[in-house]
Amino acid sequence: LSPIPKMSACVLARVMSVSLAASARAGELIRDIQKSGTLDTVDKGVKDYQTRADRESQACIIGSLKHHFPKLTIVGEEGDMKVILFITE
Repeated sequence: LSPIPKMSACVLARVMSVSLAASARAGELIRDIQKSGTLDTVDKGVKDYQTRADRESQACIIGSLKHHFPKLTIVGEEGDMKVILFITE
């Protein structure tokens, strides 16, 4: 496992700000999907289920991070995405 590169306090503050805003949007998506009653659950394996809310909230967060930090490498739980935070700015 490679060591995680250090980042400046300024970059870290930007990452935190973007992350908080993206997670708030993702939370709204999750609430809207729950209210709709259409969860579109997929069985990923033994006792491992994934809902439309899981997929869409992850896509929202990753899309926002990639928009603001194009060089960011992300590893996520849902789908084939892999979140390692490497920002080279």
